[in-house]
Amino acid sequence: MRSASVVVVITLLIWFVADQGVMTDEPVSVPVIFTSQNPEIYVGLAQPPAQREYKVTIRGRRRRITELKAQLAARDTLEIRMDESRAPRSEPYQLSVREDLLRNVRDLRIAGSILKATPEEETLRIDSYVEIDDIPVRVEFGDLKVSRTLSDKTVSARVPSFVASNETFRSQLEAVINASDYITERTPGFAFEFQGKPALSGLSKLFVAGNAIQITPPNVTVSGKIETLQAVESKGPITIRWSIPDQVQQEFRVVAEDAEFIIYVDVSGPRERVAALEANQIRAFVDIFARDTNEPGTTITREVRYFLPIDFAGCRISEETAKRQVRFRLEPIATTDGTTPTTAEPDGES
Repeated sequence: MRSASVVVVITLLIWFVADQGVMTDEPVSVPVIFTSQNPEIYVGLAQPPAQREYKVTIRGRRRRITELKAQLAARDTLEIRMDESRAPRSEPYQLSVREDLLRNVRDLRIAGSILKATPEEETLRIDSYVEIDDIPVRVEFGDLKVSRTLSDKTVSARVPSFVASNETFRSQLEAVINASDYITERTPGFAFEFQGKPALSGLSKLFVAGNAIQITPPNVTVSGKIETLQAVESKGPITIRWSIPDQVQQEFRVVAEDAEFIIYVDVSGPRERVAALEANQIRAFVDIFARDTNEPGTTITREVRYFLPIDFAGCRISEETAKRQVRFRLEPIATTDGTTPTTAEPDGES
């Protein structure tokens, strides 16, 4: 009986070993990241995310493929180090995943030959680095109004050349520190000091892999004191009125064209003052001048002007909501009864 059991076990082992040596085609998921063999050369995907997962069909011995799957399961990604056979350039390369990227990966080569890879192509950047100097540092304090000093008003950055040559990036370039990441106390009078890590602005439409961008110095000391808490509130309704010289008002009437005279605006400033400001305290005017009567009937376009009470110094109307124009024309008033004509306000007041 024991001999029969031994024979069965040995037979099963023979079958198992033979099966492991069988050639097979099997699908394998291969998660990869790309790096450069040369630290002076940038290598990265042209589009996010920073890593890819390729669906690969491998032909090889079952044992080798099983070992490969175990290796891949034990690590997050497989690193593909690009050599220097392709020259750095700002335009990305369109490469074959099977022929250009995976064929020379040692772990895959040991497992067998790659029959197919999905997707078939990948867009990869292989680029040189450039230095940008004198980048202004801006600290974003949000709703805090503060007095502050910086240890460094400018920094330099090492970036791939495709980033440096982007016009949108250069036009918006700042090194921004978000103070809310470091300041937890928000009481007026509170003194603060922290080491802020600046990040480059203007990168929202550019994808840069990993830690490719290096800023010098990497940290900026920011110190100061909180003065007030700032707030932004929408105020309204507010009526736009005419500001008209008496003589003009007696001889002409104002005809508005394509304008809204009931508006809302955003007011920013110290939180307590913004909260106390009522909409009816905000004055909005369109100026009409005596010179406008030189060409009666001609359409005139003019900006709206705003006035806040003197008690609300430090408050201001945001430019985005304040920028309004009114189109109007002056029409002569024809009188036959000798009475003095008047020009009505948009809301019926004079």
